[in-house]
Amino acid sequence: MRHALAAAALFALLQPPAFGDLGGPALETDHPYYPGVGRYRDARATLKAAYQEHAKVCGVAPESDRDKSIAIWRWLMQHLYHGTSRPIEFLNNIADPNEEASGVYDSIKFVNCYQFAICYASSCALAGLMEAAGFPARGRGVSGHTVHECFYDGAWHYLDHDMAGTCFKADRRTIASVDEICADRSLLDWDYRGTYNIPQFPWDGGPGSRTMKGAFSVNKAHVYNDHGIAVHPTTMTLRHGERFTAYFNYDRAPWGRKFHWTGLKPNKARPHGEFRDCTFVCDPPADGKNDGKPSKPYVDDGAARYGNGLFEYEPDLSDPVFLKEALESSNVAAGSSSPRLRADKGEGRVVLRQWTPYVICGAPETHDPWGNVTDAVVVSGTAVGQGVKVAVSVNGGLNWEERPVSGDFSEDFSMLCRARYQYLLRFSFPRGEGLDRLHVRTVTMCGVTMLPHLHDGSNKVKYTASRRGVVFADPDLSSVEGFKQSFHEVSDFNYAGNDVFTRAVPTNRSGSWLTMKLRAPGAIRRVGMYAFLGTSSPARANCNVEFLSSADGKSYKGFFKKTLATDNDHWRHWLGGLAEVPDGGDQSFLRLRLEPNGTPMRLCRIGGYAWYDTGECPAVTITHAWKEGGAVRRHVEKVEAGVSEKAYKVECGAGVQNVSVSFVVPSRAGRHARAAGPAGLAPGK
Repeated sequence: MRHALAAAALFALLQPPAFGDLGGPALETDHPYYPGVGRYRDARATLKAAYQEHAKVCGVAPESDRDKSIAIWRWLMQHLYHGTSRPIEFLNNIADPNEEASGVYDSIKFVNCYQFAICYASSCALAGLMEAAGFPARGRGVSGHTVHECFYDGAWHYLDHDMAGTCFKADRRTIASVDEICADRSLLDWDYRGTYNIPQFPWDGGPGSRTMKGAFSVNKAHVYNDHGIAVHPTTMTLRHGERFTAYFNYDRAPWGRKFHWTGLKPNKARPHGEFRDCTFVCDPPADGKNDGKPSKPYVDDGAARYGNGLFEYEPDLSDPVFLKEALESSNVAAGSSSPRLRADKGEGRVVLRQWTPYVICGAPETHDPWGNVTDAVVVSGTAVGQGVKVAVSVNGGLNWEERPVSGDFSEDFSMLCRARYQYLLRFSFPRGEGLDRLHVRTVTMCGVTMLPHLHDGSNKVKYTASRRGVVFADPDLSSVEGFKQSFHEVSDFNYAGNDVFTRAVPTNRSGSWLTMKLRAPGAIRRVGMYAFLGTSSPARANCNVEFLSSADGKSYKGFFKKTLATDNDHWRHWLGGLAEVPDGGDQSFLRLRLEPNGTPMRLCRIGGYAWYDTGECPAVTITHAWKEGGAVRRHVEKVEAGVSEKAYKVECGAGVQNVSVSFVVPSRAGRHARAAGPAGLAPGK
């Protein structure tokens, strides 16, 4: 079976096949605080869960906008801890160590991948969730600190994730705004914990916090609009012969080394990545009685940390289903004789795609995360012949890093793939040559609190497969050539660059647009898009941004539109939107339309997602592992093919410490990826 690949803009034609893929497997336990991503699949589901969990702690469901905003704030405090900076990523094929240029602004990424954020980043994470809930949100810069405000009941209201506190007006019912606190810092003195059972600066003395009184001693607090988004997918897909294992703490993974990515400057105090000992992460609930000190059973040493995820793909190369699950194959046949995967008519080629909702990370060799890292992405196997080549692309096939291999081989592509969410893997070989064995390993960071925790006693677990896959468009903005090839259509944009940003600049005052094209093997059911824009500070009046989608590239429908605020004290604007596609086909066109109307403007980052139907579910084996009384125990649950939902129980004793959870989709012959272990992490090494 052959899938044609375009020479340009391959990312727009990614077609991860539906045949045999397990789309969106996830678990939800009955743990009171950390039930897993099965409950938090996207921002909408997260908000629903936040309201439900708030009701359990406070005894009443949040009905008012005030109480709903508090519920969201409380939820985020249990899932995100203070870090020393903002995570940095390589979006649009740009490796820039500047936080403004490459920093994370998506709420889902913060909690699902990193678990940490400094104050000016955690205010973005809170803003993304608030905007998803319908509350206009923004950041405010005070003295040495950045805080959050959301808008309801005709006014702005202050909530501080980083310092875990808020402030009420004199009526002791209304949350004050930043400006009101700056005008009267005595508002910080009232002890509201007994009345509302919510945190009040537990790490800075509670009521009358000296640090916060100092922070609010400013005449004017800066305004940061367009501060956060919440569109990143939590969806993963697994192929036949693929295993995904999530580890609940980096020191509970079996390989002994610390795998992480932060993008921070060299930090000798945190050579193994970010951690925090004053947080409600791993010490829930975030209420007015708790002091926020991580403890057992979540952690052993009093500090909250990230976890790790490991994808291992070891397909049966003799099974034709492998070629059907490939992104593209040409002149290749599968069989039982050596080589099991061979070129049968001229040069053969196979292209695979690895997508992960978690950020790819390696093991840094020093405390400098920008230094050399290893073991993040390792491709190993057995090549038959002298002309076999393996190549990896991180910009949708526009450029490849290619290496010759022979015999038993192991190639490390960690430096190329770190801080990303997908890559393409290509094998090429002359007629008669090919592969006998293939193993692809991808290591990621995972937010521990988004993993399905077990607790002491009897656990109720619900497995669901959303039967959705994700196609990700990540245009290459690192060069003018990449820009020209990455978009389906461009109207009135010029390419430019400077020391901090590589960017596209709209040239038409009344409207410029560009379009990304995504194709999928199944019907597209949802689309999402984000854009990072730079403008003058502030933007001028009537500066408009719009996201539109189309199934045919001709008739477009808008799903997000915003006129940029003119009271902004920063040039940065992060915008994101989602739209359901009830009658979608196998392609989607996502368009960004800008109407600067005289505002100096540039496009700094852009990306798009499409969620598609994956079809019937293959069989999957789920394994929970936990420590109990010093020994590791396991529960194995088998889910038959065709089943997308199953409830089961896991019986535990006392003192449960979660170690890992894994999903395995076996090959049709029954073989599957080998379990991770100290010797198995880097095959061939």
